[in-house]
Amino acid sequence: MMSFKLNKSNGILYRMMSIIWFVIIFTISIFAFTIIPSQRESLIRNMESTAKIVATFVDQVAVSSIITGNYSAIVDQSMKIVNDRKSILYIVITPKNGNSIVHTAGKWRYQPLGSFWKPNKSLTEKGLFVRSNLVNQQVYHYSYPIRYSGIDWGWINVGLSVEQYHKDLRSIYIRTGLLAAIAILLGLVLSYIFARQISGPILCLNKVTKRIMNGDLTARAKAFSVNEVAELAHSFNRMTESLKKSQETLIAARDYINNIIHSMNESLIVASPDGIIRTVNQTTCDLLGYRENELVVKPIDLIVTEAEKDRRFKISEFLSRVTSENGEKRYLSKDNREIPVLFSGSVLKNEAGSIDGVVFVAQDI
Repeated sequence: MMSFKLNKSNGILYRMMSIIWFVIIFTISIFAFTIIPSQRESLIRNMESTAKIVATFVDQVAVSSIITGNYSAIVDQSMKIVNDRKSILYIVITPKNGNSIVHTAGKWRYQPLGSFWKPNKSLTEKGLFVRSNLVNQQVYHYSYPIRYSGIDWGWINVGLSVEQYHKDLRSIYIRTGLLAAIAILLGLVLSYIFARQISGPILCLNKVTKRIMNGDLTARAKAFSVNEVAELAHSFNRMTESLKKSQETLIAARDYINNIIHSMNESLIVASPDGIIRTVNQTTCDLLGYRENELVVKPIDLIVTEAEKDRRFKISEFLSRVTSENGEKRYLSKDNREIPVLFSGSVLKNEAGSIDGVVFVAQDI
């Protein structure tokens, strides 16, 4: 089951989905705005074709009727067409001079009509949507010129019902809307699956990275496919394995050194340049009567007698005077006993040559 709860961990998933979904919606919108006008034009062309066929059929009789002045044949033919075809609301024969002959369902009549029925523009066929007063409704009005022997005799005006046109247009809108909705919904599901396949390994890699940041070098990224992301996961795992081996080597070296330090029979103290104790071994703790945590991060003056302080045992002066010193000193135990020791002190330097601290080694005498 898909979960659409947005959080930081799946932000990449939703960004990818948003991009893919935007492309889908944009493409469908372009398709819809292209196909609907095209379908609408197709419906209009069909109506125009129907009107032209009717006008052409009537034109064959209209010419002789206008020339002879006998309109009975054209009336019979026009009334038959209007009565047989409900989609044809009227046929109006408008001679160049004289009243128009109006044919509607069940009746016909002579009627003077305006210039709309006698277009004064060039005699070309044309159709348009208008509201006709003859039938009190919107129609598709088509005008067809009556020509014979190069002479313009008048116009044949055909009015078609637009009811079927609007039904077909609504059907186009509904079908297009349903197809768009299905495509968008399907696109959403597919985009989620596709984005999940891409973002899933990346999110997994991100989680593994956080575990490694927290010190868990056993974490490994899973690669379920063969692609660039899977190759990245393999490279990441190799890097993690290398880090783990390096850490194990460092830990082993540290443990080895610590084992040497704590196994020494001599007292060992490592102090920072400002005189703060960093490390002591067990021999030092036994000699002075302290626990390790009672000495670490404490000042070196804690274990130095007043006499030694007067003898310039201070770290700063020791560093400024020599890099190493040997001789007899006196340590001060926890119970304030003075303990004579054979003392050796050396300066620690880092790779850059800067002073990093001081090492004191002493043996109880």
